[in-house]
Amino acid sequence: MGYGIDTDRFPLKKWGKVVTFYVNYANRYQDQVGNRTNFDKGLKAWKDQLGTKLLFSEVLQEGIAEVTVNIFNSIGASGTCSWKSDDGTNGRDINRGGELNIKDSARVGTVIHEIGHMLGLCHEQDRKDDTQAAAIRRTYLFGDEVQAKGAPYYKNYGNFDSQSIMLYGSGYQDKNSPSPGDLETVLAINSL
Repeated sequence: MGYGIDTDRFPLKKWGKVVTFYVNYANRYQDQVGNRTNFDKGLKAWKDQLGTKLLFSEVLQEGIAEVTVNIFNSIGASGTCSWKSDDGTNGRDINRGGELNIKDSARVGTVIHEIGHMLGLCHEQDRKDDTQAAAIRRTYLFGDEVQAKGAPYYKNYGNFDSQSIMLYGSGYQDKNSPSPGDLETVLAINSL
């Protein structure tokens, strides 16, 4: 199934029935704003999977949405895509300050991955007490010195998901949808 925020221990990290977001065109480069096409495709991939269980609603006024989506024009931006919450964990930011940072050149799979963080998913290879996850960490992430992350905030939800959009080394950047295990985990995390 998957790996994510432990909402049994941290119930305020659950999303309600609706995730509100505001899109901010975060940096302009030579008077051009970032293109939101791949963000919209990544969000649609989650919408298609979640149906009416969890809705996404865009608001047009800054400061009232739970999530600010910063779309960066990749010509003038550096860095990577990310989910950022005030407490540094995945899932809902209880202070209504979460930011989803997306480069306009990011592949759709990367956008789906980052939305997965926002919804409470963690990197599948960071699972605790899992030999498959440990093998992935050794192969793709610096060898044996990399340990499982996240205690006490995260937990395993079912078995290791080798098809997860959250798994490094799986080619997630080129995927067009979250895995069935990703969907099940998001539903479990958020009690939907």
